[in-house]
Amino acid sequence: MADTSATSDVTFKTRVITDFETGSEPDVLFFFNGADANSFIEAGKVVSIDEIRKEYPDYAGNMNDDLITASLVDGKKYAVPVNGFWEAMFVNTEVLDAAGVSMPGANYTWERAAVITGAEPVKNWEACEGNVWKARIPNKVFGAYNPYTTLVYGDWFVAAMRAHTGDVYLNEKSMYEVTEYDKVLHPEKSRASWEPEFSVYVWYTVQDEKEDETILYANFQGRNPNEENVEISVRKNCFYPEKEGVGYITLSGFTVRQAATQWAPPTAYQEGMIGPHWSKGWIIED
Repeated sequence: MADTSATSDVTFKTRVITDFETGSEPDVLFFFNGADANSFIEAGKVVSIDEIRKEYPDYAGNMNDDLITASLVDGKKYAVPVNGFWEAMFVNTEVLDAAGVSMPGANYTWERAAVITGAEPVKNWEACEGNVWKARIPNKVFGAYNPYTTLVYGDWFVAAMRAHTGDVYLNEKSMYEVTEYDKVLHPEKSRASWEPEFSVYVWYTVQDEKEDETILYANFQGRNPNEENVEISVRKNCFYPEKEGVGYITLSGFTVRQAATQWAPPTAYQEGMIGPHWSKGWIIED
């Protein structure tokens, strides 16, 4: 018996699968316990650890059962690890700083890590008057694309108000942009809104050219934004190649949200929060 799994490739996997299909399977196999083994399990060709332990109660007794992965086919455990290794993630902080992206902290969970967002949190809100708060954002945060100086425009775009591509989010919910400070101080409920009660959560933006800052005014209706999850859009894309022809990419299992994307009419360049940018072979799935 020889362990060739360390040098396994598609040819190796195909040969093993063929052996199982033709009745030439081995008694013991070093193989992968993920989707590659599904056909063996579905065909009833392998024995679960629980079945083995009925005859040999001490089988794999030196293993932590929590480290033994269950099959997605039936939830049973079939394979015992023979070795293990740690994988680490390295972060280029210079790239994050240049993009205006904050470094993930100790409070990040896997669920949060599976989110690709175009937004960043804002925690420097100062109370103004009434329910209005103000935040000043250095324009260097936005790089070459400032969503709060860029208006939505393009062919076939018709709107009663020319809004900015950026947005303010309260607990992941998009607030309503207005065109002047007085409308932030005295917001009016919108009958056209799908959620009229929330339409009084409004924001307005101006530029401080002397300080090179974006100023945001927002009405949080009595809430303290420094104690809530308040974010603003800072990037026009979340997952989008800068160059064309980056093919055969699968994006799966991520939540993608809150980009400051421009209007994309069929008569013009169409980029989005996520997209292949004239590439082929992409798979984008839930």
